[in-house]
Amino acid sequence: MGCEKEKRLKALEELSRLDQELGLDAIEWCKNFEIDGLKLVCTCGACPEQYDVFDGERQVGYLRLRHGHFRADCPDAGGETVYEAETEGDGVFSEEERRPQMEAAIKKIREWASRAGS
Repeated sequence: MGCEKEKRLKALEELSRLDQELGLDAIEWCKNFEIDGLKLVCTCGACPEQYDVFDGERQVGYLRLRHGHFRADCPDAGGETVYEAETEGDGVFSEEERRPQMEAAIKKIREWASRAGS
């Protein structure tokens, strides 16, 4: 049992070293943030990258990027799709496209909430 544990520890140390060498240790996976007063809660960091969107305590949206296709549904997954876009990232956004895509989706979620009387 001790030998297996040592092998696993060595493998983890090697992965950590490679992450540092490639700069992957600086990437923040699955980060929550706020846009236009709405809270985006990351529920999966990659493949798909997805978020639940809240206005206070109430969920008003769901964001999902998978296979290069980003969409926003209201008020939750499987609800009305209010925004769609093809993206550079496949299962996770590139750093350059995340914010602009999120802002565009949040704008459409806000419009949906206004129509829905929320």
